[in-house]
Amino acid sequence: MNEELNTLNAELSKKVGELELLYGDLQNLFQSTQIATIFLDRESRIARFTPGATALFRLADGDLGRPLSDFAARFDAHDVPQEVKRVLETLEPVERTVGLADASAGS
Repeated sequence: MNEELNTLNAELSKKVGELELLYGDLQNLFQSTQIATIFLDRESRIARFTPGATALFRLADGDLGRPLSDFAARFDAHDVPQEVKRVLETLEPVERTVGLADASAGS
């Protein structure tokens, strides 16, 4: 029995190591991409976001877990709630180009 537990523990340790590597790769990808991406959970709360998304919604690390609806977008976002609902229903991503509302102000 003890040998089986040791074998199982070794397998789990290996899997944890693999997941840690994958997580690091994912974090590096998020940090290096210029594409604004926000990952939401089923209740439209922020799970993760790329640095590019901070310019669109003024997000900070402390905003994880907050509803996206708590944030005012810096672009015309009137259809974002419908797009979020459609993505959750179809699991198809939405991609669109937006212009910042205050881009002409030089910020």
